[in-house]
Amino acid sequence: WESVLALPGAHLHLYGKLRASRGRKMGHLTLTGATQQQVRETAQQAARMLGIALA
Repeated sequence: WESVLALPGAHLHLYGKLRASRGRKMGHLTLTGATQQQVRETAQQAARMLGIALA
């Protein structure tokens, strides 16, 4: 997560839930940037770092 949070405009929001289970949303990552293209590129970088596919 540290590398993802080091990306420009990356902000992690955790919901403070005590127990995690499969499929339960524990938080989300918000990305901001100067342009839509910049945000899209940052999202692609973050997805690669986390090993997930973008929807």
